[in-house]
Amino acid sequence: MTHDNKLVLIVDDTPTNVGVISGVLKGAYRTKVATNGEKALVLASAAE
Repeated sequence: MTHDNKLVLIVDDTPTNVGVISGVLKGAYRTKVATNGEKALVLASAAE
């Protein structure tokens, strides 16, 4: 896949959930992970 893939922000504080979701999306999407809402807002703002 290319780097033109859509970016998905995964927000969860449970490492197992993050791992599962990242694994499912791997290859089809680029991913960023935040473990809380504050970090998610920072990442989302930076991606715009």
